[in-house]
Amino acid sequence: MTDASPPGYSDNPSSPTGAQSSGSGSSKGLMIGGMIVALIVVALAGFFVGKSNGESQYDKGKDKYNEIYNAGASSGQEVGESQGQAQGEKSGKVAGAKAGLEQGKQQGQVTGANDVFDAYSTGWQVGDFYIVQIGEGSGGVDYTLENRLVLAQDTNYSICQDNSDTICTAPVLKSSSSEGTGGSD
Repeated sequence: MTDASPPGYSDNPSSPTGAQSSGSGSSKGLMIGGMIVALIVVALAGFFVGKSNGESQYDKGKDKYNEIYNAGASSGQEVGESQGQAQGEKSGKVAGAKAGLEQGKQQGQVTGANDVFDAYSTGWQVGDFYIVQIGEGSGGVDYTLENRLVLAQDTNYSICQDNSDTICTAPVLKSSSSEGTGGSD
């Protein structure tokens, strides 16, 4: 090697011109490797320092913590109220439908019982005896009352011979032989 040759180059004719010698190349590789390791160490240190600084602003009671907590609580409140409202409406509809069905059934029974007497809605006397004629109903009603007749004492009742759709009456004939027998006063 001559004094005029730059370091890392050889004058040896058997080596190609401009080729690096093996001794100085390994030091350059070590230097690059060292720089890479230093960059990794600096990057890791920066990561952990940044992480610890970033996380500390979210410690309980700090502004960032309270900001995130309040946003989550508000959002959770809205979602919870919305879901609760929907569930309440659904269970309210079910309970309302059940109560309405029961109330409607009771009203229907009362209305139906009163509708039996529709043609004769007035004039009934509690405790009196009646003969009623059942007729064919309409509009989903099976039967109706066609006629009614209040029973009276001392009257005989029978289906008329000449018209089987009516009731004939006749006074009870009292014979002198039947007076005072068969009953107690």
